[in-house]
Amino acid sequence: MCSAAPRYSALVVPPLTNLETSAWNKLEAFIEAGGTVLSLGQLPYENISGAPWDGESIGRAFGLPEGRIGEHFWSGLSGNYGHQNLQWSKGPLEAYHLACPASLDVKSGVEQLAELLNKLQPAPVKLLPACGDWGLLLQTRRLSPDTALVFISNQEEAKRDVVLQADGSLWGKAADGDAYGVQFQFLSLDDGSVKPAAGECRDGQWILPVKLTAYDSCMVMLQRVPFVNNEQEKAIAGDQPWKLTVDASGEWQIRPLQDNTVRLDTFRLSVHNGGPDAAAPLIEADNVPVKTFIDQCADLTASMPLPVNMGQLFGTPQRIAMAYPLAGRYSVEVEMLEVPDAVRIVMDQGAVSGEWTIRVNDNILNASCFESVFLYDHMNIGCDITAYLQAGMNSISVEVELGHDWDGLVDAIYLTGSFDAGFNGSRVVLGPPVERLSALKAGPYPGHPFFAGVMSFQKTIGLPSDAGSSPFELSFNDLDPQFHETAEVLVNGHSLGVCTWMPYRWSGEAGLLQEGENRIEVRVTTTLIGLLEGKYFDYADHSLKPVQTL
Repeated sequence: MCSAAPRYSALVVPPLTNLETSAWNKLEAFIEAGGTVLSLGQLPYENISGAPWDGESIGRAFGLPEGRIGEHFWSGLSGNYGHQNLQWSKGPLEAYHLACPASLDVKSGVEQLAELLNKLQPAPVKLLPACGDWGLLLQTRRLSPDTALVFISNQEEAKRDVVLQADGSLWGKAADGDAYGVQFQFLSLDDGSVKPAAGECRDGQWILPVKLTAYDSCMVMLQRVPFVNNEQEKAIAGDQPWKLTVDASGEWQIRPLQDNTVRLDTFRLSVHNGGPDAAAPLIEADNVPVKTFIDQCADLTASMPLPVNMGQLFGTPQRIAMAYPLAGRYSVEVEMLEVPDAVRIVMDQGAVSGEWTIRVNDNILNASCFESVFLYDHMNIGCDITAYLQAGMNSISVEVELGHDWDGLVDAIYLTGSFDAGFNGSRVVLGPPVERLSALKAGPYPGHPFFAGVMSFQKTIGLPSDAGSSPFELSFNDLDPQFHETAEVLVNGHSLGVCTWMPYRWSGEAGLLQEGENRIEVRVTTTLIGLLEGKYFDYADHSLKPVQTL
């Protein structure tokens, strides 16, 4: 079978209930030309093309008794269809069918398929000893008669030490293995650069050791070249980069490179039918999340009566609606151990719907007090409130004229500045910045539960006198398994680049390291989940959790 440039010698057919006659004719021609076809589960039995249909010829091609094909994949087959009970039927040529129901264990079916396929067409490229492991992916592509690419991917967190093995069948029917050699090269998946690799010939097989860290992948190019012995192969590979492994679990100096931020998204709600200072509130509730007023009321219906009006047009049923206009006050207290040098209140332009003012310890702010700032969006606005704050308790309230269902405090408001943040119960507590030591790990970070930005981790390591004489590869041991952030590494002030996912590994040129002390800095860019949702992702539980639960 030929489709554009690629050529195929084997074809795996999934369970089918129907197949166009023209498609079967091509499949039949492929079988008659010497191709191998392996069919799983169900052969087609429905005629959907309108052309003459000979289902029995399909059955005979795959060795079914008397060519009979029937539906059995969904309805099931009698008997126990475990791995030991599966039997292939074979036609007069290289066409095979494995009759099995949809309820068959996937692993049993795949193992049976791989077993027959390896018997009929042994793979010229294998991974040893982990060939067949469900956690590894191997793909091979012939680029030319003398060149092949092999892609290897570790799909799991466990580290893998494997051997890539290639034999002469990779190059077709080329004969004597002593007449040629194989040169291995690693192709960088980051920038496409090429690095020679030291393989060797052993018992007529060309092999290359490959080490894969958690979720690691590599691309290997194999080129058939005039014969080289193992010593020549090692010489071609040259000196490998020096492996610099830095302990991630030790103490690192940690500091943010942006202002800290706290998210205020739960308030005490008071609603009046006059001004906000009216004596008797119609609604009064704690721990009300930011959303439209009507949605807040929906949350409160089970616990209190709501201010509503009844009305109707002549000849129509009564309609119920909130007794607008109403005055709403959303208030929250923030405790400050001391007043920070500078604090700004920030929100989205659409965070409050309806006419509004904000009070900070009875100091009134309106829309004219705010200016355009950037926290997470170009629609953010902010106002410096440092002069209105005090040590101890600080009251922040948003007063809104509620005239529609969609009015109210519908999004969070934020405080930004140079401070540490924590919680006393549900109340936010702000204190002076604290110098901390921490392991290199995933956030949220101490004192920065809502932080979105760049966090710097720094430490000094000692190295021997020959440390800077050759290129090096830097990685970490004991790295937090929940660390999946974007990280930039700097060595003595020189950036080695950015890694956005595992494996976290960087290459450095000779001369960047020096004898004695070397400063290693890791700049970790966090996501926006803490800022925009007040949550973090717990990889151990695979769930979102509020930052207050840390």
